[in-house]
Amino acid sequence: MLKKYLTFILLACTTLVSLPSLAQLTDSEAMNMAGLQRSLGQRMAKDYLMLGADVRVDTAQRQLQETIQRFEASHRALSEYAPNAEIKAALAQVGATWSTYRQQVEATPDQAQAVQVLAVHAKLAVLHAPAGGACATMDSLQARAAQMLASEPAHQGGGLQLLHGLLVEF
Repeated sequence: MLKKYLTFILLACTTLVSLPSLAQLTDSEAMNMAGLQRSLGQRMAKDYLMLGADVRVDTAQRQLQETIQRFEASHRALSEYAPNAEIKAALAQVGATWSTYRQQVEATPDQAQAVQVLAVHAKLAVLHAPAGGACATMDSLQARAAQMLASEPAHQGGGLQLLHGLLVEF
């Protein structure tokens, strides 16, 4: 009980201290925050899969909720920062994809839905990736693996091999 209370106090203090700095993002801070969004999306997928596999359920549930809150705070900050119409449009697209993703990761995990969660995560990650970078290439491979997993059973083995290779690299 005390641990939960202290965690809540720490999160509240961190949020209050960081609010003024979020309002005045620099370009490099915005780029770092976009990269953070990609990591947060990966963590939510991991927590969803942990919940579905009944692995460290309490930890996964807590991390999932904290990560959702952090993702939303970062997305709001990036949306407020957006210096031009192109970035605002891209962030609107991220917001729409995020809405779907959030509903999926907060739902009760099941094996059939896990493929869809990974597919939407891949789409969200690609939206955050700088074009042509190593992260964009990895996200493209992840998106392809999710497509293969969602396809006919004959292609699912290739999707699993591709995902395994990505996890080994990650």
